[in-house]
Amino acid sequence: MGVETEYAFVAFHRDGSVAEARPVMTQIERLAEKRLPHLRARAQRGIFLGNGSRFYRDFSNGDAHQEMTTPECPNPWDAVRYIVANELILLGLTGELLREDARLREALYFKHNVDYSGTHTSWGTHESYLTRTPIPALPEHLLPHLASRIIFTGAGGFNALTSGIEFMLSPRVAHLTQSISVGTEHDRPLFNTRDEPLAGEGFRRLHVICGESLSSHTSMWLRSATTALVVALTDGGLKPGKKVTLVEPVDAMQSFTRDPFCRARVPLLRGGMISAIEIQRHYLQLAEAHLHADFMPPWAPQVCQHWRAILDRLAQGAPESVATTLDWAIKYSLFTDRAARRGLNWEEAQRGGGAQYEKLRQELFEIDVRFGQLGERGIFAGLDRAGVLQHQFPGVDNFPHAMANPPNLGRARIRGEVIKKYSGREPKHYCDWDGVWDASGSRWLDLSRPFATTEEWKTAPTPAAAPEDTGAELLFDRRLSRVESLYEQGLFEDASQEIRNVESRLALMPAFQRIRLARMKAWVQARRGHLDGVEILNHISDTQNLNTGQVTDYLLVLRFAGLAPRAEMEAHIQSVLNGRTDRDLADLPVGFREHWGAYLLAQGRLNEAETILETAVNARGDESRVLNRCRATLANAKRLLGKTDEARALLEEARAHQRENRYLGDLTDFTNANLAKLFSPTDPSAAIILLSETKLTQSRAHNRLGLIRTLLLEARLAASSTAAPHGNDAILALAPEVPALATCKLFQKILARWESWSRDRSVLENGDVFWGL
Repeated sequence: MGVETEYAFVAFHRDGSVAEARPVMTQIERLAEKRLPHLRARAQRGIFLGNGSRFYRDFSNGDAHQEMTTPECPNPWDAVRYIVANELILLGLTGELLREDARLREALYFKHNVDYSGTHTSWGTHESYLTRTPIPALPEHLLPHLASRIIFTGAGGFNALTSGIEFMLSPRVAHLTQSISVGTEHDRPLFNTRDEPLAGEGFRRLHVICGESLSSHTSMWLRSATTALVVALTDGGLKPGKKVTLVEPVDAMQSFTRDPFCRARVPLLRGGMISAIEIQRHYLQLAEAHLHADFMPPWAPQVCQHWRAILDRLAQGAPESVATTLDWAIKYSLFTDRAARRGLNWEEAQRGGGAQYEKLRQELFEIDVRFGQLGERGIFAGLDRAGVLQHQFPGVDNFPHAMANPPNLGRARIRGEVIKKYSGREPKHYCDWDGVWDASGSRWLDLSRPFATTEEWKTAPTPAAAPEDTGAELLFDRRLSRVESLYEQGLFEDASQEIRNVESRLALMPAFQRIRLARMKAWVQARRGHLDGVEILNHISDTQNLNTGQVTDYLLVLRFAGLAPRAEMEAHIQSVLNGRTDRDLADLPVGFREHWGAYLLAQGRLNEAETILETAVNARGDESRVLNRCRATLANAKRLLGKTDEARALLEEARAHQRENRYLGDLTDFTNANLAKLFSPTDPSAAIILLSETKLTQSRAHNRLGLIRTLLLEARLAASSTAAPHGNDAILALAPEVPALATCKLFQKILARWESWSRDRSVLENGDVFWGL
């Protein structure tokens, strides 16, 4: 079993102002690489640590957050031990950061699960369990357990999707929309069907995403221990969920989460009503009846003993009976106490109304956030230090040892030992869950066996030495070619789904294909308007020694993840240009020159942009996707320089080639957009018709970023007509699905000046009525 925890993060400058989180997180990651024994993750984000864990940054709904993943743990005691140990590592890194950077006053991590600011962001804790049962066969038997276990695994908090005070045992439940799905960021399910084994020998990985970040050791231990036993019962062929199948698991979970007395009853598919405690007793009794079966772990008797004890306590008088032990009940006590201090009973507080209610609401939200703050200033840590809690679990200890050393069983032990052996040494080595590779590619350590006991290095397979792999390579090549085709057609959402499908078999891919997949993922994420493209590229590149092709990939994601090229492009461009003469520039790839020209164009440096883009277009070669996008970009420069005939010729040429080769993504997002801008002064009706056709194509492709760009252009064109100004409701409805727009300065400027954008065509930016859009 293993646990990955997502942490909310904030940093403050000495003057009390909020620091931009991402650069500070990057500083912490650099400190981790400097201070901790580690190997970089192979073709993925982050680093693997000497204790077998992984530290990396993830992106979700535009929120960048760091995650700590425990090593594979042989028992629930270790699962909790390594969560706590990794948090101590994080605290050590933030302490080191504050000593090194005098500009910062605080850098804080939070084990928090929902954001109350209105972003609808939800963080969580994902669990992994080793199983031999096919993933599609698991939901029937796991769903009742996952829906009902929140009575002891819930983090406690409030429904962040309402404007009221609605207490929930598990606030993440409000963000779960369906029972079963492969998604993790959108349409989050109670049961996630991701089938990414990360192991061989017929093992699969059950990936549980409905859990929450917890502080109570008892809650964390019960979460891993009970779920592991339910999986073991399923692997044993007992079909543990059959008698407690729920009519609608998500609705049942909604009922359970709103009842701190644990009495709510929900309908069973076979008839009758049942409570969460009764569902848990069903699983417990089945486990007790098979304690000594060969499919049960040796620690099953201890799990059943503590499982029964907590269910008895809950039945005897929740929430008071567990008010010093379980996260949700500890918080419930704090919340009701705060309401009482404000002269309100809990029922009055939840009904709301008036200034007193609003003040209480903000206080409760602050308590919830600060409860899981790591370090001595966190509320939970303060209560624990004062001795008022009874959450610590016997045998969960020895955290300093776990900070530096892996568990003593399985492949995690081997991984941790190898990491400590090769950290900082040449030749470099790269790590993944299922293996370690040296940089030369000549050998690899096979960790595909979860219960490996010895370090077994093998010669890296090549097509000549392992002809049986050729078929797999060809299969992956076809899958990757399909991703590229979907990208070219502007079907970025479909491309993203195909990437996820390929990633489910990532462990089987050769290294060169993993790198190709990661590059395409970075491109796709940028065109979807997501912000993780740079991080994806960081983890397949030596960022200190990038070649021109790699720099071009960075320029792509920095240009396309939003409405306008980002300022960070400048440093990448200069890294290539330094030391080059004008004669050398002709050797630069067309793609590099096209992004460079687009950046100059956005800066208002029109003549420079025209010169660079013309060198790329005149290089010609084959009619590639990039060359035709270059024609469209050059046409935009010529439009701004008043060379409309040249601009139109370039756009018509690009359009013909893009239609012929089905480069529909660039056709709709750039060529049609630039053609509409060219038409707008003399033939606005033709421009509007063109944009209407473009909208239809982008809508069908679910190309949200492209569609927002088209809607903005449409509104700008309408500003010169006698028609009523366009509203921005459709744009605002789409924007939350495009995380990059939250940090896109051009988008924010347009929204802030919407009256000018939709009414006054005389307002220019860098000489452009379209403000560089």
